[in-house]
Amino acid sequence: MDNKLHLLILLNRVPYPTRDGGAIATMNMLKGLHQKGVQLTILSLNTKKHYTEVSKLPSSLLEMGDWHFIDINTSINPLDAFLNLFSSKSYNVQRFFSIEYRNKLIDLLKNPSIKAVHLEGLHIGVYADVIKKQTIVPIVLRAHNIEYKIWERLTNQELNPLKKWYLNHLTKTLKRFEVDIVQHQLKGIIAISKVDEAIFNEINPSIKTICSPTGVDLNDYPTCSIKDQKSPNIYHLGSLDWMPNIEGVRWFLEEVYPNLKLKIPTITFDIAGRVIDESILEYAKKDSSITIHLNIDDAKKFSINQGICIVPLHSGSGMRIKILEAMAMGKAIVSTTIGAEGIPIANSQNILISDDASSFAEAIILLLKDEDKQASIGSNARQFIAKEFNNQSIMNELVEWYEGIIG
Repeated sequence: MDNKLHLLILLNRVPYPTRDGGAIATMNMLKGLHQKGVQLTILSLNTKKHYTEVSKLPSSLLEMGDWHFIDINTSINPLDAFLNLFSSKSYNVQRFFSIEYRNKLIDLLKNPSIKAVHLEGLHIGVYADVIKKQTIVPIVLRAHNIEYKIWERLTNQELNPLKKWYLNHLTKTLKRFEVDIVQHQLKGIIAISKVDEAIFNEINPSIKTICSPTGVDLNDYPTCSIKDQKSPNIYHLGSLDWMPNIEGVRWFLEEVYPNLKLKIPTITFDIAGRVIDESILEYAKKDSSITIHLNIDDAKKFSINQGICIVPLHSGSGMRIKILEAMAMGKAIVSTTIGAEGIPIANSQNILISDDASSFAEAIILLLKDEDKQASIGSNARQFIAKEFNNQSIMNELVEWYEGIIG
């Protein structure tokens, strides 16, 4: 019998192009496992939201494994969302269920060489019951976030009573699903951060876990120089169709940026993302110092000439991959505590952490006025990534953990 580690990887989206944290996290993992000699069979949903022309995928991606793609529309349907109010099922994850995907999954599970099924993200866990009925191989979840924690924070911050009530319903059903799958369906969990790993261990103390953050290959990231960047300038890079990002940037624009402009009138703010929420676009229309960049092809190329990276999150879970990328490029970053959650940063050494509007503005002003401080923070950040987030070392540990799971 072939003893080579063979994983069936289930994806809720095609991780290409790598324009956002989720795609980057998945791609770096697949790349690392492939380099370690792990055999990969990959079954991916191809969602309408992140649709990718399969015929245009690079050969370097396709060579990582035996790929299979199933198209699906996971867009919110108003009628289905309304009817879900009378259901105990989570609408967040039910949108990812496809009969065609299920049938292909059943077919792939017939391969006797598969040693484990890897769920990349909670939403693909909607197929856990199907897997359990077809095979006894272990099921492992790689959790990019603790999903219900994100929705709890969003619910707690919502002021509109009707919207708060609906968000509370979504949160409760999602939490029920997430807790159930952790307690009853999985053999192991790959957590992105120590914070998340501890929460999963509270939910199920007997489950096997590993903290395996997204790894970074510094060779893929150019080192930025302050003399090459725009100044005074700040930037935000991230999908602005994700509610925590939208709320964070909106808070920054309303509570922080006006104060910055008073202190530094020539400051500019660049916002880049695959999609930009309409409320953010409205700010840019009224303020010529704000520039919107849609669908950038190369995040690294965009970032290299930008100034200080800001991460003004007040909700969310998991780990912000964009922080890791910015640190890898030697960028100085100002973030909230939640924005940097899950990353063992050292405040004032390799990043600046501020949670209220006044101190957030002061941190940015400090870096803009003190280039030596900005350069030191950026240099320390790159060294931190080299030490703590080396992708090869992380993959070595993950493969060893997987071999232990399989027994």
